[in-house]
Amino acid sequence: MNNSKILSIGALDSSGGAGLNQDIRISALLKREISVCQTGITLQSVRGVEFIHPTSLLFLEKQLLYTLRKNPPRWIKIGALCDIKQVHLLCGLLPQNPSYKIVLDSVLSPTLGLPLINTCDIAAYRELLQITNFVAPNYPELSSLAQMPIQDFESAIDAAKSLAQKHSLGVLLKGGHDSEDTIREAFVAPDELHIFEKARKKWSYSHGTGCALSMAFTCFLADSLSPRDAFEKASNLISDIYDKWNGIDSQDHPQKLDQ
Repeated sequence: MNNSKILSIGALDSSGGAGLNQDIRISALLKREISVCQTGITLQSVRGVEFIHPTSLLFLEKQLLYTLRKNPPRWIKIGALCDIKQVHLLCGLLPQNPSYKIVLDSVLSPTLGLPLINTCDIAAYRELLQITNFVAPNYPELSSLAQMPIQDFESAIDAAKSLAQKHSLGVLLKGGHDSEDTIREAFVAPDELHIFEKARKKWSYSHGTGCALSMAFTCFLADSLSPRDAFEKASNLISDIYDKWNGIDSQDHPQKLDQ
């Protein structure tokens, strides 16, 4: 099996800035071969997600089974799912398997617009954690997944530790939703905690950063980096890319604050 093979499961974004569109862009930048399985089509604008059209379960199942059989991946990145039934399908088709690892970009609700997963379906969505090796939540997503309130970085670390230990997975704790001038992020696993920080930038365009980060992380795992190094390198890369897209001169990389 080719260790560089990556499968991205997610939705198309009509604005072109997130979802499978972003995954293809980042993987091409990092010279990685990916296959894709489409979960739906989303209509997105400056007002956020305005319309969601899920892929039929039959077609999604056929996509997955064909790809797993004909082009088996070493890494699977799961992004936006457009129907809770798709969660049940993935849990049935993608049990934990030694031949691949799964990175979950836990897209529950966009900053603006329609939610991808309704609040009443969050409990069912948590089933994905049983088949996941790494999860990349922002603060609101982490709070929903861990069922713990988050007020600041310290409480986010506590929630990430709880999630990591309960489900034996690695948590990529993203810091974009914190209110501090310095962004603090962390890789949290059942027996690991690595914290790093970087300066917060004011971006006028930040659409798709979560998709880009989790795909870059997956690509760096495929390069045989450790999860902590893959997360830090992915975070640095996405900051540099969005600095350029926003016309900002990038500064050097974040300081490690391992504990």
